[in-house]
Amino acid sequence: MGALVTAPDGSWLASGAHDGTVQIWNPTIGTVRHIHTDHKGVSALVAASDGSWLVSSSYDRTVRIWDPATGTLRQTLNGHRSP
Repeated sequence: MGALVTAPDGSWLASGAHDGTVQIWNPTIGTVRHIHTDHKGVSALVAASDGSWLVSSSYDRTVRIWDPATGTLRQTLNGHRSP
């Protein structure tokens, strides 16, 4: 299982994988800007309509909100009963 989402303006692309990584890419040159290994199997990714945030969900039953420009984790939402 994995997930893929891009910023509406194409400035970044994010991929999530079963190994728990969320990677934020520069799609123009094909390099990884930020790598996070905090999840335990990424199940979905969603981008804000203006590209200002990225949300990931995981089989660890958390939802995480990221700043794709800096790679900073903004918030972790706990308490989900399923992925």
